[in-house]
Amino acid sequence: MSQSINTKAVTDRRDLTFNSLACVSEDLDRIQAAHDAHTLRTVGNWTPGQNLWHCAEVIRAAIDGFPPGAKPPYLVRKVVQFLFKKKAIRGAPPPPGIRMPKALASFLPPEDVPFDEGMSMIREQIARVRDGGERFTEPSPLFGEFTHEEWDRLQSAHCSMHFSFIKLDG
Repeated sequence: MSQSINTKAVTDRRDLTFNSLACVSEDLDRIQAAHDAHTLRTVGNWTPGQNLWHCAEVIRAAIDGFPPGAKPPYLVRKVVQFLFKKKAIRGAPPPPGIRMPKALASFLPPEDVPFDEGMSMIREQIARVRDGGERFTEPSPLFGEFTHEEWDRLQSAHCSMHFSFIKLDG
């Protein structure tokens, strides 16, 4: 997108609440169908491909590990933990429009992520957990330790926030 949108102010988002990666997968089917019907659009700053890519990378990192140096400064971590960790554990989606700390810049999607690449990436990462039996074991650079079940809720809620900007009706 050429002009940045204040995503905190976007009101035309889908109302989504995913409580598992199975729910995320179901919505991926709807997103794919809208893409195939040429009715897919976005109401945020990122394209559908960028949203899918970003969510896939966060899922992958919770399985394989976050990049070295991905840990934000101590004070940032403590503030985020104080304000958001309990909500995250309960599966509350993160608020839109939060600037990502510089240490996590590798999770910002490239500008030119094709839809098919983002879709393939997120389906692959979800399949690793749902079908392949892999577990979320890595600590979050922002929040610290999570159980696999807590990570699942966090990943699902994270996807619900990002997918809310993806409109299916053209």
